[in-house]
Amino acid sequence: MCGRKGHRAKDHQPPAQGSLAAPEANAEAIHFLSNLQQEELQMLMFSETLAMVSDTGEPEGELTIEVQRGKYKDELGMMSSCVLVHAFSRGFMDRMLCGNSLLGYLSWKLHIMEQHSQEFIKFHILPMEHKMSLVKQDDQLTMTRSVKEGEEMKTEVTFFPGSSTVGFISQAANLVLLRVMAWRQTVPNNARFLALDTEGKLCYSTYVRGFPGSGSWPGENPKGWGGGLG
Repeated sequence: MCGRKGHRAKDHQPPAQGSLAAPEANAEAIHFLSNLQQEELQMLMFSETLAMVSDTGEPEGELTIEVQRGKYKDELGMMSSCVLVHAFSRGFMDRMLCGNSLLGYLSWKLHIMEQHSQEFIKFHILPMEHKMSLVKQDDQLTMTRSVKEGEEMKTEVTFFPGSSTVGFISQAANLVLLRVMAWRQTVPNNARFLALDTEGKLCYSTYVRGFPGSGSWPGENPKGWGGGLG
């Protein structure tokens, strides 16, 4: 946990058991994203470094988040302005060096354009590294995930139709969205967004306000942004 007051993401919620329908963001979530304004997001572009501490208050490292205006070139070579998110951390978990990095390109409505994330844990016997890439192309979202354990590498690619990712909040978008809610001092309590779980499957994600004096982590997983392969 880090010493940042404000809002936090709930644990991701899988769709109801026994339902074959894919999870869908509700109207409140879609409305919240569609009402985002470029002028507001530009006021939230800055760099900050947050301390990470354990449940007992012991320092575990630092997290740096930078949001700025950027440029993105799509597969046709067309350039467009975007929200550029860069985050990275280094620390220790059970006395083992670990860290992660995130680079994301977002539209001004926080729709994913492209994102790359990496996580590593320097286990003494078998170092582990997770990588994940998301690229929006031809009205579909392509996800590539790889896990390296020692010298063994495992990779899988998944395609999501564009219609199934309406209301999707990427890891980069989550960091910006938390700044929006802190600035507005409100959360979309009834909004049900979409996110990716640790297995790379779409799931529900909602936000709640942290209780006064509590710390909150700007994301769903303070130890890393990548999930292992199932």
